[in-house]
Amino acid sequence: MCSIVGALVQRIDSHQKLAAVNALLEHIWQASHERGRDGRGFVINSSADSEPSAYRNVKRSHGRGTRAPALLGICRTAAVIGNLRAEPTTEFVREKRLSDQQPYSAGKWSIVHNGTIANDKALRTGTLPTSIDSAAIVEQLEGFAGTFSNFIDTVRDLKGSYAILATHEEHTDKLYVAANYRPIWYIETEFGLFFASSRDYLPQEYAPRMVNPYTACLFANGKLAVEESLFGNLPHGEQALVVCSGGLDSVVSATYAQRELGMDVHLIHFLYGSRAEGPEVKAIQAVAEFLGAELTLFNLPVYSKGDSPLLDPDSKVAGGEEGAEFAHEWVPARNLLLLSVATAFAEARGIDTIVLGNNLEEAGAYPDNEPEFIARFNDLLPFAVGDGKRMRVIMPVGNLMKHEIVALGNQIGAPMHLTWSCYRAGEVHCGTCGPCYMRRKAFEINNLPEVITYKDEQ
Repeated sequence: MCSIVGALVQRIDSHQKLAAVNALLEHIWQASHERGRDGRGFVINSSADSEPSAYRNVKRSHGRGTRAPALLGICRTAAVIGNLRAEPTTEFVREKRLSDQQPYSAGKWSIVHNGTIANDKALRTGTLPTSIDSAAIVEQLEGFAGTFSNFIDTVRDLKGSYAILATHEEHTDKLYVAANYRPIWYIETEFGLFFASSRDYLPQEYAPRMVNPYTACLFANGKLAVEESLFGNLPHGEQALVVCSGGLDSVVSATYAQRELGMDVHLIHFLYGSRAEGPEVKAIQAVAEFLGAELTLFNLPVYSKGDSPLLDPDSKVAGGEEGAEFAHEWVPARNLLLLSVATAFAEARGIDTIVLGNNLEEAGAYPDNEPEFIARFNDLLPFAVGDGKRMRVIMPVGNLMKHEIVALGNQIGAPMHLTWSCYRAGEVHCGTCGPCYMRRKAFEINNLPEVITYKDEQ
């Protein structure tokens, strides 16, 4: 594997700017060296030169690598792509050849690639004297004009893993970029754009951004000009896996996914030792029957009862009171655990949408209830599932307060009468714990009669 670097600079009209650009390139180049001991190469496509210039070195480097490329004089625009190679065991040779070192050039295109092209034998034309799979990319581009459509069509034919930077001789002001689950990071500076395989290789003061996974991009005029999904317009499937506790929030979310989004819902309930597990299971079984949905009870014997008040029937739980939105019953990394298992379960069954009952009311109660947690988990998903597979987590009630969830549930006919919200086990809700208090208030705000029974009402 390797590390790739790149730059797209403009208006380098003074030696001061030139020095600053070279300093940035040098920083990125040397930081990337840990992933490129066996070979280094770069291509510079500059408006100041009649044709691109190239450098390649296959001498193994210990410690810091050779110096970064220097832009060849003052220029209006320039595209730089580079590769630092760590030779895979399966491709190891004692006698290194310059022809094996990226960047690869064919026709007017030059590319660098990090990853593995699985269908390279089918794509190779034999233009380049190397057996390295990456050469297939530029051989496919050879003869095509430097249009974004030609680039993305070529990328869509690739199978395997890839992060690609490409430049075309006639377009020194453009850089073509594509990535599936191989990352590419970039920064925006006053001199232009700079690219690397890891955010850690870029100066952090510029706030590195990652190219969205499974996209092809055209960078021009110092910015992202075009971004196109490599999935095309493929819609998400019609099935949803609902992580369902049996409480109000998840049941309303399941009903919404089924009746408002038109999805075929599959409920999954995790048995992780909750003190209310008995009534929760009864509730979720009744909800599944009501919705006509398949139900999976998934055993997760991870916790001991002393790990949380929600797991120990002898522990006290906080009572509900006005203004007490903050909860105290933390279960270690619960949502991360449940979502990880749900992702594996969904992928194995061809389901690409996971539904949660997370909501605005309880977002501040625990860190894993925050929308930021779900957003970051969604960002993680392209790297957690198989190549070419899409997965997402949605929260139908994510922007709603508890009383708004009750209103929505009433509107769409959710089986709220079958739900279990209480932290305690029993035949009826205790009426005093935080969730019971909040539920009571939510129905009261909506002037709706409660549809379950509380202990103090018996």
